[in-house]
Amino acid sequence: MRIAKIAPQGVESIRSFRLEVPTTIEPPSFDFVPGQFLQVHTPAGESSYFAIASAPGEPYYELLVKRAQGASKALFELPIGTVLDVVEPQGRGFPLTEHAGRDVLLIGVGTGIAPLRSVLWWTLSRPEAFGRLILLYGVLTPPHWCYRDDFQAWRHAGVDVRVTVTSGDASWTGPVGFVQDLLPALDLAPSNTVACLVGMKDMINANTAWLKAAGIPSERILLNF
Repeated sequence: MRIAKIAPQGVESIRSFRLEVPTTIEPPSFDFVPGQFLQVHTPAGESSYFAIASAPGEPYYELLVKRAQGASKALFELPIGTVLDVVEPQGRGFPLTEHAGRDVLLIGVGTGIAPLRSVLWWTLSRPEAFGRLILLYGVLTPPHWCYRDDFQAWRHAGVDVRVTVTSGDASWTGPVGFVQDLLPALDLAPSNTVACLVGMKDMINANTAWLKAAGIPSERILLNF
């Protein structure tokens, strides 16, 4: 696949990459389970796994990448048009078709918004399939907020969107704290809610403990790997 678009996402160390298939190659079906990931190989031989941020059915894959080491660093040094070797979608993803009719609670932090973005656009294309949609998103600082334009569209579509920052500034008027601090204010229906979590181990553990205490069983607290 070729890099067709690169866009900054809040801070310089985070960018989104759109991958398209060259016209000389037959395109894949782009059918996958929201929450799955791709293995990307750069021309220099670096490889890593990145969650798919675009929805199934779109004629491209979009990735949200935070520059670190290895393949993520290499991607930041490549121009538009670079050809990459990409392994088809892998991982369990979030099998929400098994939970049709339920409310969907999405909880993520930082670049963990990528697979949740895929889930949201997929669920919004099926308005009759699920109940209430709730997104809780936590970031380090306001500039670390990725895909801001999408959040406006999700709110307009009826998604209950709540964002918190770990460290605010003079321009921030929203909540300050960890993403799990947003949970007590929700009017959840535990018997009819499925949760999708993306984040670091401590974040996952804290949110899982709260959700279980609220009455959501383990089989309805989903991770995408």
